[in-house]
Amino acid sequence: MTTKSCKVLNLSRNNFGDKGIEIISEALHFRRSLVESLDFTSVGMKRTGFLALMLSLKQNAYLKSLKVDSNRLGSSQPFTIIANVFSSGSILKEFSASNCELTDNFGVIFCDTMRTNKNMRKFNLSRNLLSDRTGITFADSLCDKQCKIEVANLSHN
Repeated sequence: MTTKSCKVLNLSRNNFGDKGIEIISEALHFRRSLVESLDFTSVGMKRTGFLALMLSLKQNAYLKSLKVDSNRLGSSQPFTIIANVFSSGSILKEFSASNCELTDNFGVIFCDTMRTNKNMRKFNLSRNLLSDRTGITFADSLCDKQCKIEVANLSHN
């Protein structure tokens, strides 16, 4: 992934599983990767693969859009590590994790990081297992003047 011409990478609907995602994540770990948009929709990603992907994004200075829709990410993630990715240092502008079986364990931490994330403009957490707790946290984040969210989807939770 050192090519300068690859800006958009759509790997959706491939059954990589966690092991495949870990290998791809290693390539993204290096700053030489200029990929700006990644689509990992329905690739068989679970807990381990998602964590590997999030850790690799801490090192990636170019990725602006990430889709991980329709994967079984679940609720037992070490989400504090993932929160670091979405903190103020992240350049991600769009994030989508629809239909991923995410719970408030993720939703609350994610929405809380929107208070300090100056780049995130759009996110989709629809069709998960989120409750009013996540919605309230998001509403509180919207009140913070540093929150720059323009489009948010928390429907069908």
